[in-house]
Amino acid sequence: MSSVSTESHDLDTESERKFLTFSWYLLHKGLFECMARVRQSVEQVFAGIAVSDDLTCDELLAHIASIRSNVEEWSIDGSSLTFSFDTYLLPPIGQEIQVLMEANRPNGVTPDASLFSCLNETRDFLESPDFSPVFRKCLDTSFGIFETQIRTVFPSQNSTLSNSKISEIPEGGPSKVKLAVSLPTVSRFTNEVLEPSENGLLQILDTVPEVKAISALIYTEWSSVAGV
Repeated sequence: MSSVSTESHDLDTESERKFLTFSWYLLHKGLFECMARVRQSVEQVFAGIAVSDDLTCDELLAHIASIRSNVEEWSIDGSSLTFSFDTYLLPPIGQEIQVLMEANRPNGVTPDASLFSCLNETRDFLESPDFSPVFRKCLDTSFGIFETQIRTVFPSQNSTLSNSKISEIPEGGPSKVKLAVSLPTVSRFTNEVLEPSENGLLQILDTVPEVKAISALIYTEWSSVAGV
């Protein structure tokens, strides 16, 4: 990752407030654009599949993997994204002032060199080769947790449960459930991901070694420039 420029650290309190205001863009615009992208992929993958259709666990997980592949668009070797998620995190260059105005910061529309420098530094970091593998590790960890929860929907082959929602299957075959049975689990996980306080998923991601490593790298470069 390129070294952090000294200019981006000359932020006064007001510039810092302006920079933090850009979280408004993520929550009010970027998030909804990302949701629309995911929804489009879900509709494509599950086209022709009814909520009453029976699926095995592997079939459902394969559909989820297809959705993820469509949304993320990794390179063939899996080392980098071919689709940029930066547009969901920060506004396009040239729209910064408009975002500050829309975020109800009437005093934040004056051009601010240090603010723009910090935004550009953030964009450089998001586009750096150091970010992609960490981002992927976070996604893999998150979907690993999701997969674990999905698997709980399917009874084991030796289960003695009698449930009309569980399909009768040939002896020795994989268990199947109707797609509708998995929806409460999907909904619950989604709510956990979007939990604004005491977010368990974020706490888990915070312990991922790759996240700790890149956090230390950023802090080290920041400290060396700022003289901390």
